[in-house]
Parts: sequence; C-alpha cells; structure tokens
Amino acid sequence: MDSPDCMTSLPDDPEELKKLVISLRERVSILERYIFSKKSEKLTAEDLRQMVLFDEAESGAVPEEGESEVEEKIIVKVRSGKKGRKSIPDDIPRENVYHNLSEDEKTCPCCGKQRPGMGYESSEELVFIPAQIKAVVHMREKCGPCSCSEFDNSENSPVVTAKAPPRFMPGSIASASLLAFILTGKYCDGLPFYRHERIFRRIGVEISRTNMCNWTVNAASRCA
Repeated sequence: MDSPDCMTSLPDDPEELKKLVISLRERVSILERYIFSKKSEKLTAEDLRQMVLFDEAESGAVPEEGESEVEEKIIVKVRSGKKGRKSIPDDIPRENVYHNLSEDEKTCPCCGKQRPGMGYESSEELVFIPAQIKAVVHMREKCGPCSCSEFDNSENSPVVTAKAPPRFMPGSIASASLLAFILTGKYCDGLPFYRHERIFRRIGVEISRTNMCNWTVNAASRCA
C-alpha cells in the first residue's frame, strides 16, 4: 500500500501546525545531541547509582544496537586489557594424574622393541571441590570415682570430665567456620540469607534464614 502524501496529512489549523513544528524541532535537537555530543563524557553520580542496580546482570553484556557509545567504550576498554589466559598461581595445591601409554602403544611397530621413554607432557586445569558440611561431635571423656579408701575420704569430685573446647556461640550448632561462611557470603558477596538457605539444602542440611539472622545479630553483639 502506498503511503499517503505527507502534505495532505498536515493539519490545517495554524496552532496545530505550530505544535507539530515544535515537536519536530525537539526530536531533531535530541538526534543532534546524540550524534554530535562528546562521546567521552563522564557518567554522572546519578548514572552510577542507577547502574549499580543492574551491575550483576549487565556485567560483561554485549551492547545492543542503538546503545550509547559510552557503554561500548567501557566494554572495549575492559576487553582490551586481557592478554591471554593467566597461568594458575603456584601456591594452588596440585595433584598429578598420570596417563600412561598401553604396552602396544609403547611397542615399536617395526621391530617389536619398546620405545625409549621421554617423560611426560603436562597440561593443567582447575578443579572445583564443592562445599561440604559435616557435624563435629565433641566426645568428652569422663572418669568416675576411684575405689581406693583414700578417695572416699577426700574432697575430690566423684566424676571428672574433659573440658569442652571454647566455642564462639556456646549452645549453638553454628561453628566459627559456618558463621564465617555465612557472614562472608552476606556482607562481602551480597548473598542474601534465602540463597544461603537453598545452598545448604542442596548439600543436605536445613538451616533457616531466621537462624542465620539470629546468629548474625549474636555474632555482631559478641564482637562489639
């Protein structure tokens, strides 16, 4: 279908024409600012505050067509800083897994003798060990009264029990390591308690967000 003639679609009322011209001027002005404005202008404080809300979802995203060149330049700058894959740090524990040739592979197909060894060719990969949780049962040894006559007349305690190890929260199932994991996830990694709750459930233990909240308050009061 042919488009209608733009001249015949213009309003006859002068006031309506004036409004249309003003609207078109605004559009042209916006387009000119987009095309000719400085591409290196810094983001305002308000822009940065708004970007924080989407930082997790948008990090590393490829800009869509029509996005500002400010975003494109930031992404290009980050990518240009990469200089190939970084090597695994030397202080990471290493486990050697040997993959040996079979006897047939080591045998010369021509004379049947065994080929001379040349050592091993190595390559590395990072292996992630998933989080594990366990219950530590503190078994405190107990001894009863001695059967000697002297003991009966002494003021010694009839039962002695080994001292319990010091605990950050006596009477709670939360160990120092468990609290450290929860607090680090919450305040360093921004991991809310309901996500912690799902993580613990996946590894077979139920820890409610209410308990974690109470532990956090208790830990803060003990550290104050």
